[in-house]
Amino acid sequence: MLSQNHKDQNKNNELDLLLEFASKGSWPLFETEWLKSVRTEENKKITLGMAKRIVNEGMKKLSVHRSVARKKIALECLNENERKVFTHSFIKLVEFKSLDELKELQ
Repeated sequence: MLSQNHKDQNKNNELDLLLEFASKGSWPLFETEWLKSVRTEENKKITLGMAKRIVNEGMKKLSVHRSVARKKIALECLNENERKVFTHSFIKLVEFKSLDELKELQ
C-alpha cells in the first residue's frame, strides 16, 4: 500500500513539474505540430474536471516509462484523436494553473 501511495505521489509531482515547465514555455512531452493542431482545430468544450481526468489517466499510462523521451514516444503511438484530446486537456490545465497564479498576484 505504501509503495502505491509513493507511485501516486511521484506521478503527481511529475505532472506538477510538467505543468510548471509548460507555464514557462517549455513543452517537453509535445511536438510543436501537436500543439498547433490543437490551437487551430475546432475542439469540443472540455471542462476542467474532464481535463484533469483525461490528463491523470494519460499520465498513469505514461508513468511506466521513466524518461521524458520515452513518454513522448508513447504519446506518438497514440492514435491522432487520443493524442489531440490529451494535448488539449493538458493545455487546459496549464491555462488554469496560469490563471490561478495570476489571481494570487492580485
